[in-house]
Amino acid sequence: MQQFDPQVETDPLNELVSSNVPAFAKVETRSAQANIEYPLNGWLGVPTVDLTSISGYARTTTIERDIDFNFSPVPALLYTLQEPSPYEQYSQELRVSGLADSLFGLFGETEFILGAYYFDADSFNNEFIEIEDLGALAGLVLANQADNPGSGDVVPTPGLGGGIPIPPAVVDALTQIVMSPLAAEIFAAQGQNENVLLTLSQQQRSMALFGQVTTEILKDLHAIVGLRVGREDKDAYLTSTAPDGAIFIPAVIGQSNHQSSLSRSEDEVSPKLGLRYDMGRRASTYAIWARGFKSGGFNGIPLNDENLEFEPERADSYEVGFKARLLNNTLHTNIAIFHTDFENLQVSTFTGSELSVLNAAAARTRGSEADLRWLPPIRAFELDASVGYTDAYYTSYPNAPAPAFSDDSSQDLTGQTLQNAPKWSVSVLPKLLLPGFSPSWGIIVNLEALYTSERYLDVDLDPATLQDDTITYNARLSVGAVDRAWGLTVSLQNITDERVLSQVTDLAVAPGNYGAVTTTVGRSVYGALSFEF
Repeated sequence: MQQFDPQVETDPLNELVSSNVPAFAKVETRSAQANIEYPLNGWLGVPTVDLTSISGYARTTTIERDIDFNFSPVPALLYTLQEPSPYEQYSQELRVSGLADSLFGLFGETEFILGAYYFDADSFNNEFIEIEDLGALAGLVLANQADNPGSGDVVPTPGLGGGIPIPPAVVDALTQIVMSPLAAEIFAAQGQNENVLLTLSQQQRSMALFGQVTTEILKDLHAIVGLRVGREDKDAYLTSTAPDGAIFIPAVIGQSNHQSSLSRSEDEVSPKLGLRYDMGRRASTYAIWARGFKSGGFNGIPLNDENLEFEPERADSYEVGFKARLLNNTLHTNIAIFHTDFENLQVSTFTGSELSVLNAAAARTRGSEADLRWLPPIRAFELDASVGYTDAYYTSYPNAPAPAFSDDSSQDLTGQTLQNAPKWSVSVLPKLLLPGFSPSWGIIVNLEALYTSERYLDVDLDPATLQDDTITYNARLSVGAVDRAWGLTVSLQNITDERVLSQVTDLAVAPGNYGAVTTTVGRSVYGALSFEF
């Protein structure tokens, strides 16, 4: 029996990883941004007008990258770059904003913003997946098969949720080779053919015009009208190529040779309507309806010609709220109630050997949120706090992916919660401001308590992906000059050493096993010293 890491353990919260290939990436990034603001007061008779230009450029090149595709100590699959992968983008926004006495002689005081946006991006990825040790992969596959008796497939739940169905003939072939006295020679010879070359070349162009006007139609009653119209074009060339002699890697990761040239063109029309009523200078209430749009696109790992594209997502949002500054301006509060209906909700889904974006049929989120800032009579003390409640669920998702342990390839999640959608979130942030030994410097003490209720971390709502409710505490001590000439900050993060998972997914090749990612790094201390001159 061959052992690759006899010390491997299954605790996802201890920040230890057992992998035969350390994750590695070498990335170069260059970026530039130019912001220009120019006053045009008096232009077209408008007393206050500003012209703003925002230009951005970025180029990122991933020079090297290695990933253990099966995330285990077994040298089964290596995912790397065939050559450097560049990504380049350019954006330009030009807008005019201002405040006028009326809207073309109608109504009262009017705020407005009008603008145009352009975005251009090009990317190229040339990636390589290879079997490092065919004998080791065979052992991993057969071990997983032994853990799932009664199924003709290595993965008992083929399809979107459970993984890739491996034909029984392939399983039988692996079994016979493993039992052969010539297993090492056969695996070494065949392993040279077991690799896949993936290519994704993409070009994206998008343009949009946008504007919003807020005008006083009656005393203290303001109408809000906004509109964004745009068009986005995407072209992609995607390929997946395995050698003619490849047998096992196509079966294990669901690969099939293809060359696909795809194009997408999408038009966006996103209106916004609302009313705001000012109750004096320190309180207002509002109601807003808006239609949102998130463009579709292409998935980045084109192993086969399925699920290469995903469709645009649209949403209708309704919100009513109240904002106020009370108690002689010592209590600032915001309260909102919201309701959003999604069509073609985009969800990140593990499809057996990769994470892909797919479309759920429909979903709804509704809830409320409130935040406040309190400045009590004790001048050295401030308190910020917030609370939010969200009920997020699918209104229609009959073909959702099923967990790996299920006998079905899909499940109906209609009426069930969305992933990463905790019902409750609460934050409390007290601040204490203390004088120093001289008027030129001072001390600030910040405390922070953050609560998040339980939530599922994968779309299939597998119980193994449920993160329990968590509460974390942080503290920060800052000492510095009043004019910010110097400052020293010491932060203590995650005081109680809470471990929180942000993602849990099935492992490629071995569904029923899981990979997890944590958002916390345990209790930690940070320090910073700054000078301004």
